[in-house]
Amino acid sequence: MNRSDPRLEELCRLSAALRATALARLAAANAELNRTEAELEGLAAARQGQAIGDIAMLAASGSARALWLAARRRALSSELELAQARRAACAQEARRAVGRAQAIERLVQKGR
Repeated sequence: MNRSDPRLEELCRLSAALRATALARLAAANAELNRTEAELEGLAAARQGQAIGDIAMLAASGSARALWLAARRRALSSELELAQARRAACAQEARRAVGRAQAIERLVQKGR
């Protein structure tokens, strides 16, 4: 029976932990992206709902509300772009971590 190097076993455990961390970061980035997309869609729905509302209230607060909606939409669009960039970076990090962990696991299996 061939025993593998304990350093390689430790490296395997460390790479598995790094893989789990990278995948957790990717999940968080996906959640942030989904939240931002949903908020942007909700903003569009609020804008459509505004047209159906009370005409007198719309006349009194319409322009202020429209300005707020436009500013919020711009802010959310910026957040969306940042969230997409973070998700792409996390996805690349996760791909590397998964590949590294798989390669090390294969080395450990060969050593056994």
